[in-house]
Formats: sequence, structure tokens, C-alpha cells
Amino acid sequence: MFFLTPIYLILHLVTLTSATPLVNTDHHITHSLSARNRVSLVDKHIIKELKPYIHFARTGYCSFESLAPWKCGEPCDKVKGVSMLSMGGDGFAEPNWHIVYWKERNELISIHEGTAAEKFSSIAIDLQFPLRPINPKYFPRAPHDVKLHAGFQRAFETTVQGHLETLLNYLENGVYLSEEGKHYYPKSIVVTGYSMGGAVAQLMALYLRQHPLLHCPVRSISIGAPQIGNRAFAEWADKVFSPLYHNNIRIVNKKDPIPGLLNSMVGLLYEYLHSGVEYHVMEDGIAWIDCGTEDNYGQDPQCSNVNKWIDPRNAVDHMNLGKHSMLHVCDRDQKVNYWKQW
Repeated sequence: MFFLTPIYLILHLVTLTSATPLVNTDHHITHSLSARNRVSLVDKHIIKELKPYIHFARTGYCSFESLAPWKCGEPCDKVKGVSMLSMGGDGFAEPNWHIVYWKERNELISIHEGTAAEKFSSIAIDLQFPLRPINPKYFPRAPHDVKLHAGFQRAFETTVQGHLETLLNYLENGVYLSEEGKHYYPKSIVVTGYSMGGAVAQLMALYLRQHPLLHCPVRSISIGAPQIGNRAFAEWADKVFSPLYHNNIRIVNKKDPIPGLLNSMVGLLYEYLHSGVEYHVMEDGIAWIDCGTEDNYGQDPQCSNVNKWIDPRNAVDHMNLGKHSMLHVCDRDQKVNYWKQW
């Protein structure tokens, strides 16, 4: 996100001084922020099933030219059997996005670009942090008191139409794989993204789960995503993503500052809360813990929201996850390091 540029870090320091289910489907919990869920280790088999979506999210920064043949470098190499279906966005006012078919799990994957730190128009999306009423055009059943980050809501609105048309087409008509000469009919949709892309991904999944023409499972799996809306949003979103408690998974790496940044910066003006469940990658980079819902935050020192003040030195935990960089990984011969551009 733009938050990781040196210019931003200086400003922030001033601010401080002033198909196969991913989880056991029998694991049900009442979706309310008043319900507590004990912090527990995430099963290694669940981690293994989630890791491919991290690589999908990493492709959000890759060029359309490299994505079309699925030859974008390491992120594409990590996930096999992928067919590109649709791409959109201008990388500026409309963040880039792409939709692929993943044969291994018979899924449609919707992938959203994070903040491009070298583009002011992309940074401007993040800067629109005031909470605004949710748009009833896209979320007609949302309670009247639900409010969203103005920039993330606008970014979602620029991408939604192209997404919906593509997904409906391939769900109805199937995906034709010419090398096999046959059609495959996807059984589910996963929406993913990194950083700002994770915020847009959550809104897209929320929209798709409520759309009357979609009748398949839709999940959100985001990486390093910031907070999106107020408490009313978090409570309502958790209800929409139920009854499967882990339909909205947020993966947070170590001391990544971005998931709690909005409350750290503007918490006195706006109340931001997360929806969904946090899977937190521990300091060893191997163990993950299930931190439960937002209501559980602050109660266990292993989870991300215990730090009320953001330490810019932890920015490296946002730019990396495990052994993998989230930013400058695309196009073997055209690597982009946004950090060095400043």
C-alpha cells in the first residue's frame, strides 16, 4: 500500500505524535462480534490449502502481458493448471483485476491489485479514509448504519460490472479448455487480493454472495488487508458470510502494520473494525493461529490488533509473507521494486 513509502512513513510518525472446503464445514459459530472464539493453532492441512491463494494475490501486480499466458514469474509458477479468462482496470482510478479458472479445484478466482506506490491515483484511493454510507445500489440489504472507507468503496464500484458479467458467463456456459477439447463448469468462486486489493476483494465477495443470480459458494481470502468499515459493517458482513465461519479469511503476516493502520491514524474520528476471521502468521513464519473475530482482538498478544500504535519498522512484514515477496515478484525480465522507486 501507499503507507509503505518513505514519504508516508514520515507523515505517519507526525500523526502518531499528535470446491474442497478450506476448513471443516462442521466448524460453525454464531456470527456476532459479541461471540468469542478462543485463539488456536491453524491445522497444517488448512494452511496448505490456503497457500495457493497467497500466490494468486501476488499476481495482482503483474502485467496483463505476462498474465495472459500465465507466465508472470514465480507467482504463476507456484500455481499450475490456470487459464486466464478476463482482465480489466487501468491501474489508476480503476485498480487492475483479473479472473482465472483453476482446474485443480474447479474454481473461478477473482484477483485484485493492491496499491501501486508509484501512482498517485492509486495512493489517492487509500487517502479517501472518511467513512461514507454503503451504496444501496450494490448492497440493497445492508442496514442503514453501515459505513465504508470511501476510497475502497469507490474502487470496488469501478470493477464490479465487468466482474459480474464474466463470472455469470463462465458459471452458466462453462470454461472451455482447448487443449482438452472439453468444458468445465466451476463449482465455486474465491475472491482474493493483497493490501488494498484485499479490501476490494472482501467487498466484491460480499456483493457476489448477495447477488440473486449467483448460486454457488463465494469466499474471500485476503492478505494484509486494511480495515474497510465501521462496527455495523463488520457485524453485517459476518452475517452475510455465514454459516461457514471461515468464508472470510484475512491472512496477516507477523507484525504487518497495515491491518490496524486506519484505527491508529484516524481512530479518534472514525471507528474502523475488521470483518471475518484473522489467520495470523507467527514470527517463525511456519505456525499460523486462528485469532477469531474482531471482538477477540486485543485479548491475545499473538494477534495483530494488540499494537495500538504502528511501528514503521514493521513495514517489511507487509511486503513479505514467509519466504515470498508480495510486491516485486512479477515478469522474470521486468521486475518492479516499488520501494526502490522512491
